[in-house]
Amino acid sequence: MPDSDAWLIPGSRREAALERIYAAGSDVLRERGPKTFSLEEVARRAGCSRATVYRFVGNKRSLVDTLVGLAATTVVEQVRTQTRGMQGKQLVIESILAGVQAIRSDRTLAEFVKSPPAFDDTYFTHSEMLNRLAASLMDLGEEHDLGAEWLIRVVLSMITWPVDDPTTERELIERYVGAAF
Repeated sequence: MPDSDAWLIPGSRREAALERIYAAGSDVLRERGPKTFSLEEVARRAGCSRATVYRFVGNKRSLVDTLVGLAATTVVEQVRTQTRGMQGKQLVIESILAGVQAIRSDRTLAEFVKSPPAFDDTYFTHSEMLNRLAASLMDLGEEHDLGAEWLIRVVLSMITWPVDDPTTERELIERYVGAAF
């Protein structure tokens, strides 16, 4: 019987398994943070074996990357909605400010940024996926890898070392980041 014809689960069994694993993984990541994130706990919450998690999503790094990517994609969609029609300097400034706010509001990303995974100290700045998202969000184009990396560093610094006053935060971005554009 083909996977998509399962009568107890509408759609694909694979899709249903991935949804359960991703939901459980997001919960574990939010609650425990990336340093104590465990595939055993994900499997337990998803109602499957650790071997099933490995079969569907790979190792811990693969699952964490996917969960961060899913959350980051949602943030990018929110920022694009808020910055629709903007260009150049205004697009960069408003994208950074909206991105910082969206990340602070997303429990998975906020927890992840506060305590990055132990498996890589350069996780954020050397992530191809995050660089691509940043470059596309700011309309930098694919040839601006360093620009995307710099913008990721700006956003991370605003999240990990927040400014108490939103007006001051905006002024910092407008004056010092906006000047580069």
